[in-house]
This record gives sequence, C-alpha cells and structure tokens, in this order.
Amino acid sequence: MQKSIRRRLNSGGLLVAIVMLAAIASFLLSAGMLLPAAAYASTALTATPPLPTNTPNPTPANTVKPLDPASLDAWSFYDPVDPHRPTLISKSDNAFRLDPAWKVDRVEYIYKWWGYGVDPVFDYQVLQRDANDYRIGDKEIDPALVKQLVSAISGLQPTSSLLAGQDHTDDYPLWHLELTGQDGERIVLVSFSTANPGSAPWNVIYNGRIFAHYDDALGAAIGNLFGNRSADPIDMTFAGGRDAGTTIFSTTGFPAQISYGFVGLLPIADGFGYQIDREALELRGYIVGRLSVGGFGTMIIGNITGLASAEISVREGKPVSCVVSSVSSNDPVSAAWEFVCPLESAPLNSVYDYPVRITFGTDAGEEVSTEGRLQGKLTAEHTALYVPPLEIQEILAAKSAAVADLLTDHVMIKARYEARWDNANGRMKLVSGEAILLGQATIGDRQIRYSVGTPFAIEDGQVAYWTLTRAALQKMIAQIAALPLTQRIYAQAPAVMLNLWYAEGGEVPDLGDYLLSSGAADYGISIPACGNIPAVEMPGSATLQAFGFGIGWGFWSPDFVLSGDQVVVTGLTLWPQDDTREGALLLLVPRQIDWGAGKPFKRIALGNWFGSLAISFSIDSPSDPETTAALRKIVEALPGEADFRNGAMWTLKGASIRVAPDGSLEVVSCSVE
Repeated sequence: MQKSIRRRLNSGGLLVAIVMLAAIASFLLSAGMLLPAAAYASTALTATPPLPTNTPNPTPANTVKPLDPASLDAWSFYDPVDPHRPTLISKSDNAFRLDPAWKVDRVEYIYKWWGYGVDPVFDYQVLQRDANDYRIGDKEIDPALVKQLVSAISGLQPTSSLLAGQDHTDDYPLWHLELTGQDGERIVLVSFSTANPGSAPWNVIYNGRIFAHYDDALGAAIGNLFGNRSADPIDMTFAGGRDAGTTIFSTTGFPAQISYGFVGLLPIADGFGYQIDREALELRGYIVGRLSVGGFGTMIIGNITGLASAEISVREGKPVSCVVSSVSSNDPVSAAWEFVCPLESAPLNSVYDYPVRITFGTDAGEEVSTEGRLQGKLTAEHTALYVPPLEIQEILAAKSAAVADLLTDHVMIKARYEARWDNANGRMKLVSGEAILLGQATIGDRQIRYSVGTPFAIEDGQVAYWTLTRAALQKMIAQIAALPLTQRIYAQAPAVMLNLWYAEGGEVPDLGDYLLSSGAADYGISIPACGNIPAVEMPGSATLQAFGFGIGWGFWSPDFVLSGDQVVVTGLTLWPQDDTREGALLLLVPRQIDWGAGKPFKRIALGNWFGSLAISFSIDSPSDPETTAALRKIVEALPGEADFRNGAMWTLKGASIRVAPDGSLEVVSCSVE
C-alpha cells in the first residue's frame, strides 16, 4: 500500500491516549511536570568546524563508519550504558539472547488494564526463589517454568524505542515484569500490544539498551507463570487482512527506566519520573497514580489513589524522608503527587545511585511498598540521550549512498516508524517513518546546532524512500540562515537549536490502517490562504522545507515553511509562562501581543479551524479578574474576530501570523490582507 506524504495542519485538538504510558506522559506535561530535556535537545555551543560548502563524493555505502557522537562538539550526549555491567544479552547467530545460564532470584509481575465502561485492573504478583524452589505467595512454582522464561528471552533484535502494536480501541493492557538475578542484575520486560499473538512485540530493557522479541514465545512463557488475559473485561481481537506470520507495530518512545534512569519501582514505573536540581540540591519526583482519558472522569487509568511516603538514601545507606504533596488537576478522578528530597551535593558529571522506597495505597484498600534505585549521571542541561536507532541506521547506510554520506558528519539520534516484521525470515519486511539527524553548521560568525527530520521507507531490505541529500540540506540551511527572521533570532538567542524538516513529493510505502497509532506523523502541510499569505500544500510539486527554533525534533507542528520567496507561519505554538524555546520564545511572540509586567497567556497557537485560520489564546483557570481583563484587552485590539465564549480558551477567527520584513512576527487579518 502507498500513501502520499500529506499531513493536515491542526490547531491542537484532543489528544487521545492510545496507550497508558502515553496518557500518563500527557498528564505530566499538562501538570507542569516536565519530561527530561535529555530526550529532546542539547547543551550550549562551542566552536566547531562549519558545514562543508562543497558537496563531497558520497562514501561507498558498504564502507561507511557512522560518526562518533563525541566528534559533534557543539552537542553533548549521554549514553545510558554502564560499561562496568556484565554482558548478559549478547549476539548469537543473527539475533541476541539472554545468557541461558543466568540464574533468576526474583520476578515482579504487573498487569494493568483500562478500557471503556469497566473498572481498571491491577494485578501484582511476585515470584521469589526459596533455596532451589520458586514460589508466588504460598503457591509452589515449577523451576522448569522459570527456565522456560529465561530461554524465551532470545531471538531478540536491537531497537531504540519501545514498540507496540495496537489495532483496536477501548482495550489497553500493560504488562511490566522485572527479573532480578542472583547476581543482582535486573532485566525489564514490557508489552502493551493487542494486534499480534502473544502480545508481541515484547520489549526487553537492560543496561541502557532496548531489544525487541517479535513472536509469541515470550508471551506464552510469561502466561505459563502468571496467567493469561482470559479473565480480562474485553477479549483480545485481531484485525483481518494481515499477512500470516508477521508482527505489526510502531515506535512509542523511550521507556521511563531509560528516560529518567532507574531500576525497580515496578508497580509505579509507568507513571514515575524525577529530576535533579543541582542548584537547589533537590531531587523532585513525580507519580501519577490515576487519571481519566481527557480528564472527563470516565475510562479511568490506574488504581493508585494514595501516596503514603517516599524516601531515598543519599549517603551511607541512611534514608532521607521526602516531602510529599498532591498535584491538583481538573480531572475529577486524578491522583498525582510530587515529592522533594534534599541532596547533600550534586556536582556536574557525577554518577549517582540512590536507593529509593515508595509506599502507596490502591483503590482496593491495599498498602504496597516498592523499592528501586535511581541511577544516572548529572549532565549539562539539554544533554541528548543517546540510544541510536541502529536497526534502521544500518540498513539505510548500507543501501543508500546519500544516507551514508550524511552520516559522516551527522548523528542519527532517533527514528519513529511503523513496521511489519517477518517472523519466518527474521527481518523487517516493511518500515515506514521518520529519521532524525543531528548536525552543526555556521550562520554568520556563529556555530549553531540543528536537527533535521526526513521521511524514509525500507521494503524487503531495500531503501524504498529517502530524498534528503547533502546538497539539499546545505541549500536549505543557507536559505534559512539568510532570513531576517533567523538573523534576529540568533542575535538575541544564540544558543537556540534550529529544527529542520525536509521532504520531496512522492509515494511512501506504509502498513495501511492496521494500527491505531503510527510511529511518526506523515510529512505534509496544508494551510489555507490568508489575504496576501498564500495557501500552502506541501510536498507535491514543491519540496517541503519547514523549520522552527527550539521546538523539538519530530515533525508535529513546525513553526515556519519556505514557500517560494516567502516564509509562511504554519503551526506556531507558544507557552509564554515557560520558555521551552531555549531563550527564543519571546522573540516569536507577535509584536502586538505585549503583556508587560503582567502575567502572560498560558498558550498561544495558530491553527486551521475547520478550513480557516484562527489563533487560540489560553489563560490560567482559574485566573484573577485583573489578569483576565488585561489579557482580554490585548486580544480585543488584534485584527480578526475575537470569541471569548469558551471559558479559559479564546479564539481569534479569520486571523493569522506573518513574518514582517524586519524578521519580527505580527498578527494580521485574513479579510484585510
């Protein structure tokens, strides 16, 4: 099946939680609990060689050696692999496997489920070794079943993201297991798939790396130990039309264990995160125990309703009690907490390993304690988490000279995709998605960091779609660097990252409509005309060249697009109360919008509302009358038709934002221009 590279620009809309992890991540963001910047950006700039001005001859694809990330000295990377840990998962023939001699001491098993019209499920079991026997509570377990589980952790393939296949709604399971060996090492198994037999693919996490198990053997071994889903409120169903013997899935992001850095804490691992504030000498943790889809109080996710205590040990095993507080929310069933723990020191680049214990209550009246360790390295702000997508990079580099050439001075940091795995032949049959490269260049007398995203497809081991070349990238950077907008931004925010996206017209192979959520957004922009601002339909006859400043890597809502000799504002979204744009946020606020010393808007967003452009303005809810009146006065003075009927979100219809000749932004009326 083929799909055109096309994406409709949207003003936001309701984010539907496809999986429990995604819903919890959304709650953390909405509550102001920031996800770690390590997954999205980089550190400050240092002097680096400029981007070459001449296009070199591409290196033969089969001889290219991917770039060492350390050679991009404008960037800072953190690889979560601990080189001192044992190699428990190693390559055997064409796949990886867990050492079959590894001895299991303990297995924690969590099964959670949520869906439509039925109470959520929380099943927590612990398998514990007792001399040469194993038990789950009072039940004796055949050691052969444990050995079967270890043996099933084989046939693994490396990946850089959690993988999931979900093909129907209202049925959202999550399996989370942690195996602890007699040597103290821990291996995590995760699945939240419904589209494939055995709940495949299963994700295996160990020592900062992720592996995928694509067939049903691992799910069967887990079911033999802890039970199957036969008692679930909704039976598993399978979509028709798939090829027999294949597993379909898409990428979903990093596991929390790698994003934040921890082991253990299994009952809360899908709703847990933390940050270390080196200046305040504090560790701030976040736990989301329960919420509902859309905040409406129905389709409840999670069973944790109370947080009794949190403590960490920062020195010589002495526990320190943390201050726990509830996080407020408009969701009537939400239960979320923040805890703050004092630290004695937090020097930059130091390695930490803090034992932690959390005690919580459930909606069934149970009190559960869970333990773990918070582990990592205190890196500079915006350090990029380095878990390379080798499963995609190696194929692209081997089969495309253009990719191989780009990888000589770029790092492929991420790939988002949907795919079909051929179980019989042990290979990817079809992969379609988005690759993100990181690089560095010179704009004027400044060295800048940039990301560039581009769509790709691989079919039967061959590159079926890739259009980005070094020449095209250099030309795009040169065009953007010459803009008054860009010069204005970098004159006042020299450390901001330039985000680029590139796609030419054409048809890209894809899986079809089997999955609820694909791994990456389709590349394409559709914007209606606004006065003298032209309509944009890209790519097609025109190449898509979009960009933004400090917005992130993935193609979700670029700020700007090059359209002929004009720069068109596309999906500009700003959060004025929190500068997430590395110092560039205020430079992107249209010049008529000036709140002075008062409190700013919560959110400003340009979008396509039912075929016409509009700007939405969100304010805090509740907001004091003086602030509300001041912000309303700003909107009333703008060109366009203001609509204040929707409580804390106002709409300015028939208006857009354009780039002025001096590089500033301004609000314009579509009926006047």
